[in-house]
Amino acid sequence: YGDGTTRLEQKTQAVVSLAGELRALANALEELLAASEVIVDDLLKILRYDLNFLEQYYEYGLYTKLTNECDFVSQSKELLQSINNLKLT
Repeated sequence: YGDGTTRLEQKTQAVVSLAGELRALANALEELLAASEVIVDDLLKILRYDLNFLEQYYEYGLYTKLTNECDFVSQSKELLQSINNLKLT
């Protein structure tokens, strides 16, 4: 090929590059899942503890945490966009 590489070398480079991108996406997904697992574990703990407490106190704090601190929605959208933008050759 014009750059002095064989077709096999080009395919190998493409696979190596794609593997690196997939590894980065997998790491981002693991981080997102780990963060959401902490939230879910905390919620389950409160659900087992006292539903009245959940309704009166925890609900507002959870909503605030999910919308202001964690930003799961935008992180998920970015991750999905990155996955959709992968070029598979």
